[in-house]
Amino acid sequence: MEKFKPSVDRLALLVFEQSQRTGELVTMDLVNHVVNELLAHPAECRCGACQAAAQASAGAIFRTAQAWERSVGVTRRRVLA
Repeated sequence: MEKFKPSVDRLALLVFEQSQRTGELVTMDLVNHVVNELLAHPAECRCGACQAAAQASAGAIFRTAQAWERSVGVTRRRVLA
């Protein structure tokens, strides 16, 4: 089991929110897109997310966001059943 890293959760939330907004599934392509957008921020940026993107593992972000996606899907199916 991986150690909790706030930077991973912060970025996974951004990925998850984007997937929910666009109706897109959480994929490594989506994770890489979000991370690359954040890494393109100017050096003087103080948002914090861009610094987190430089530190976090894309795989860890993907696993976390995908777990949330699955949980939401299961909950929705239970509500609709």
